[in-house]
Amino acid sequence: AVPIAGAVAQAGVLDLRQAAADQLGAGATQAFLGGEPNAVPQAYEEASPIEHLPLGIPVLCVHGTADDIVPIGQSRSFVERAVAAGDEAELAEVQGDHFVVIDPASAAWRTTLDWLARRFA
Repeated sequence: AVPIAGAVAQAGVLDLRQAAADQLGAGATQAFLGGEPNAVPQAYEEASPIEHLPLGIPVLCVHGTADDIVPIGQSRSFVERAVAAGDEAELAEVQGDHFVVIDPASAAWRTTLDWLARRFA
């Protein structure tokens, strides 16, 4: 097995309990996990990245400031809790919508490449 040395979340849904509360994706979280958090708490605990902190690896969260699909608060909360748990975590708030983070011509993409190069080149 190859050990995981780091992670990049691009406009990630990192707190599934909050995603359910916010009705992200018109209930997609509940459909995926089989119900509301109070009905299937173990599913949320196992699947939600924020529940697994500290991760013990560096993490970059890249999120568009105008994202109207996944609120930027998902990344802000994750990074705040990751740092509090002792992880190396960084948030790159970039201008743009939900999809700017996967556009190879965007500054967001350059931010991701630079972060990866600093850690793994």
